[in-house]
Amino acid sequence: KKQIASRTQRIPGIQRTAGVAMATVTCKCGSAEVKFMHSLPRLKLNCCCVDCSQRLRWCEQQGGPKVPVEYTERKLPIPVIYMANRLQVLKGCSQLGFYKLRDDAVCSMCITTCCHSLMFADHPCYNGNVLVGMPCGATWQGLEEAEAKAYVQVQDWDLQDYLQLDPKLPGSYVDPVEEGDELKKRMRIFKPGSLEPLDPPPVMEIFGPFFAPPEDLDISDENA
Repeated sequence: KKQIASRTQRIPGIQRTAGVAMATVTCKCGSAEVKFMHSLPRLKLNCCCVDCSQRLRWCEQQGGPKVPVEYTERKLPIPVIYMANRLQVLKGCSQLGFYKLRDDAVCSMCITTCCHSLMFADHPCYNGNVLVGMPCGATWQGLEEAEAKAYVQVQDWDLQDYLQLDPKLPGSYVDPVEEGDELKKRMRIFKPGSLEPLDPPPVMEIFGPFFAPPEDLDISDENA
C-alpha cells in the first residue's frame, strides 16, 4: 500500500511583470490561496498515469475535494496544467504542506493541511521552470483556457481504450531499453490516435516549457 510521506521545500518568490494577467488557486475551505503570475498555462496535458489518480483519491479520502467519477474510474485521463514557476502565497502559508505519494517518489505535492486540497506539484524534470496543477484538485480562478498538447504516461492506460480517446493527440510513454547491464527508460511518442511511434519523437515540441524559463517574466530581481 502506498504511503504519503511528508517533505518540505522552499519556492523562491519573484516580482511580477506589470500588466500580466494572473491566476489563483484556492483550497476547498478557503484558508489558503496562491497566486500565479500568469493566467495562461505554459502547457496542458492529459495524464494517464496511476499516480495522479491516487494523489487525488488520497486527498478526497482525507476530506479534500471530491474527484469526478470519470477520473476515479479512469474513464478519462486527468487534465494537468503547467504554470510558470513564479508565484506568491496570498494567505494560509502555514496551511501548505509538501508531500510525496511514497518514500521513493520524486514528485512533491503541495497539499493544504486544513482541507487536503492539492494546490500544485513539482518534479525534478520540470527544471524549476514550471509547476503542475490539477484543476479538479482545488479551486482555480482567472485561468485562461489552453488546449491539451498530448496524452502522457500512456503505458498506465489500457492501450485499446487509449485508441478510443478523443481528441486524437500524440501520446508519450516510457519504454524500458537495455543498455549493457543497465535497464534505462526512454521516452517514446505515439502518433495521434495510433500505437505507431513517431521517429524521431517530438520531445521538445511538446515538452519544451520544461526546459526553458518563461521569456516574458522579469527574473532579474535579486530575490528570484
